[in-house]
Amino acid sequence: MGMRAQVKGTIEPPRTQHTRGGVKLPAAHMLRIEEAEGGFLLVRLASDGQFAGDTWHESVQAAQRQAEFEFGITAQDWQGSEK
Repeated sequence: MGMRAQVKGTIEPPRTQHTRGGVKLPAAHMLRIEEAEGGFLLVRLASDGQFAGDTWHESVQAAQRQAEFEFGITAQDWQGSEK
């Protein structure tokens, strides 16, 4: 698994807000889909590579749908392979 996509812009107002310990995480600049035990993580990274949130999904397709909802990322925007 090594899929990634670059966030091209922002949707205003943001459709989600990611926090850790009550603190708002930075805006996502890059997305990755990583295999996790029992599913897949949609990982968000800030422009400086800092962690910007993640969400668990049952399938790669579900993670891609979440990325489309949050950021407008389409199937053509993903690079890499599902395998």
